[in-house]
Amino acid sequence: MNRMTFPVTELVPLVRRLLGRVEALEKDNASLREQLRAAKRPAAPFSKGLEPGTPKKPGRHPEKGRFERRGEPVPGPADRVEELRAPLDSPDCPRCGARLEVTEWVATVEDTPPEPVRIIRRFRVEHGACAVFGIRWHCAEP
Repeated sequence: MNRMTFPVTELVPLVRRLLGRVEALEKDNASLREQLRAAKRPAAPFSKGLEPGTPKKPGRHPEKGRFERRGEPVPGPADRVEELRAPLDSPDCPRCGARLEVTEWVATVEDTPPEPVRIIRRFRVEHGACAVFGIRWHCAEP
């Protein structure tokens, strides 16, 4: 083997120069590794971003969108109209047993598509209030 011999005074600047070169090559290596990693990833990662200050409440909001209240359908000459009553399930309060006072009758309308005959069902739902607690009750299902 060919051994090179250097005097000590020349070794110190040589080592410093070689250390500088090693540092530059490590930087180049790091940038090349980053480019290789970026080339393997097809898209940038999605940022979560900042959280919204106050999120919206879930569900339908009144008077938003196309779901708005509509009037009761007008029956035609070939339509069949059914009047149905939905009284309270019990005349007594389910909580305390006191008598329920009938406060109002609420009308609900169900309209079927006009296939052979259009059927319009009007439900009159009875609402009552407890005389003791003031809690409002109505029938379970019309």
